[in-house]
Amino acid sequence: MANYEPLPNGNNYDEEDTIEDTHFSEDDTEEAGLMAKSKQQYAELEVDDSSAYEGAPLNHVQAESLDHSPLRLPTDGGSIFESFVNMANSIVGAGIIGLPFAFKEAGLWMGLVLLIGLTVVVDWTVRLLIFNGKMTSQTTYIDLMDFTFGRPGRISISIFSFIFAFGAMCAYCVIIGDTIPHVIRLFVPSIDTIPVLWMFSNRRLCITIFTITVSWPLSMYRDISKLAKTSALALSAIFVIIITVLIEGPKMPAEIRGAPIKPTDFINNEVFQAIGVMSFGNILNSFPQDDFLINIARLAFGLNMFTTIPLETFVCREVLENFFWPGERFDMKRHILLTTGLVISALLISLTTCNLGFVLELTGGFSATALSYILPPACYLKLSGGNLWDRNKLRHWACIAFGVVVMVLSTFHSIQKAIYGNDTDAQCDL
Repeated sequence: MANYEPLPNGNNYDEEDTIEDTHFSEDDTEEAGLMAKSKQQYAELEVDDSSAYEGAPLNHVQAESLDHSPLRLPTDGGSIFESFVNMANSIVGAGIIGLPFAFKEAGLWMGLVLLIGLTVVVDWTVRLLIFNGKMTSQTTYIDLMDFTFGRPGRISISIFSFIFAFGAMCAYCVIIGDTIPHVIRLFVPSIDTIPVLWMFSNRRLCITIFTITVSWPLSMYRDISKLAKTSALALSAIFVIIITVLIEGPKMPAEIRGAPIKPTDFINNEVFQAIGVMSFGNILNSFPQDDFLINIARLAFGLNMFTTIPLETFVCREVLENFFWPGERFDMKRHILLTTGLVISALLISLTTCNLGFVLELTGGFSATALSYILPPACYLKLSGGNLWDRNKLRHWACIAFGVVVMVLSTFHSIQKAIYGNDTDAQCDL
């Protein structure tokens, strides 16, 4: 029978992470009681995890209890591989195409330092989230924030998660318009004169057609594991792009490569944009429009966006569901309305701008820093109790301070550049 046990003393975390004299207020006693009751209800289901994989049906008593239980079975959802593919696609996604521009913004050596250093920091904060979840028996980020900080925590995580995912949806729609029409024009030069088909050479119509016919239907899935196959296709497209850039990059003449990055340049003045994962530059735009292999890569990039938008839609929809309708049963009408509203809203925003950089600058600099560097250590400090300024907690405070500085400075510079700068990316060419 499935059984969730408290975190044992012999865990894989450092001893300094062990909870010290955790204290809860009287208000938390009732919530702890409700959580214990939920655990008891789950235990009473008496479901064998191994039989669940064999498709063993639940009896009517178990099924009725499961419908009313707020907990999910460990066997719910997709397989490990499906989860891995979806996670890899959401992490890698379009971000890998912007890494060269991030290095340009930060400087060559500082870019390497940040790439390695931030990987270590994010790995630590993710492990910290898992540790916090085991402490509180919470299985989602939003439930953890709700348990730790109450309604203010639930509101903050909902806002940051929604902005980050919805901003990505808008940016991915913009990318579709930046890639697919160019490829179509290359393979069908006279497409402007062909009835009906001319729509695929128009940027705005192309975004609308592919978003409505591909991304919107895929976004209707309730179970994110159903997107595993499309995520695998998207990851394959990323490998195509990498190989194509490696082949074609050295062939490009020096005049179109831009200013070279000097090995002696340790740091540039746009380092905070690189830290916030805000400055997004599509390296494929640096190549000629008539390069055959690069256009294949652009096509692969566009296909990647078709299949990545549904992942971000799922996040936005889950945030809205958990915030406004927590604990309610599934409603098909609400599901369709939310999904359609999210996709159409992102589509309309993408039709009004070509400034991909500003879209991801704000979503990355404002939301990603909070989700990655601020909220996980803040949860730990709240839950651990004891002296907040203990020596073992200084790294948690340092991570929070780092996240706040990056958030404020990067968001300020992004808004300043949007108001006073002259961004050539904002000009649509189709």
